[in-house]
Amino acid sequence: MPFNLVLPSSRGQGLMISRALLKRTSLPLIATARRDHDKIKSAILSNLDDVDPSRVHVLHADVCDEPSLAAAASKIRELHPGSHAQYIFSSAGILHPERGPDHIDYELAKKTLEVNLLGTMMVMKHFHSFMPKSIEASKEGGFEGRIPVWVNFSARVGSIADNKKGGWYSYRASKAGVNAVTKSFDMWLGQHKMGMAVSYHPGTVKTALSKEFWDAPGIMEADVAAEKCLDVVMGLKKEQRARCWDWKGEVIEW
Repeated sequence: MPFNLVLPSSRGQGLMISRALLKRTSLPLIATARRDHDKIKSAILSNLDDVDPSRVHVLHADVCDEPSLAAAASKIRELHPGSHAQYIFSSAGILHPERGPDHIDYELAKKTLEVNLLGTMMVMKHFHSFMPKSIEASKEGGFEGRIPVWVNFSARVGSIADNKKGGWYSYRASKAGVNAVTKSFDMWLGQHKMGMAVSYHPGTVKTALSKEFWDAPGIMEADVAAEKCLDVVMGLKKEQRARCWDWKGEVIEW
């Protein structure tokens, strides 16, 4: 049977997407966190009384620690030998918004690029093998006709075409980079008939990452945003690959 994979799942959107996947599919869930694995598993399962806890495994992984990613991938092969993922969500991200060029801090900018962009690339490196051929996924787990999807979390501000306000230099650069590698990754998946990849903008969500902007109009609670994310991702067709989608199901220009 296929499984779903969320990296990381410790808080915010990763945590809520993990919970939503358990509610909306019957598949096992692989979640990752840097620490407090038992606590994270409890948070994922909280109030989901009809979900068998054995469906959930929380593994150690840190997108800035490549050996931990390799070890997590190896553990998944032990837990699900010969199996594959239906949905993979790569959601690690940090934000240090700079209003102007004089606000760019070298160390903070470097960390933003390390987590948001290089972290995404390392996740792709170590977990791409869990993407199956589409014809294989269509035969198992009640997902007939649904192409397997890899989702890299991006942001509207990662769009160069949509940039109307400037600022946020390191975050914009990191998310524009995520969009670039998503495009290349999807081309590779397509060449190998292994599903598809998209970037995804969840909107402004009430998480620790966006705490400075909790008074923004239209901000969503994390559980609501997770449901909207699955609405979009689970409804994608193969011809909608290699794009950046927002929570309304609309395309954001690169």
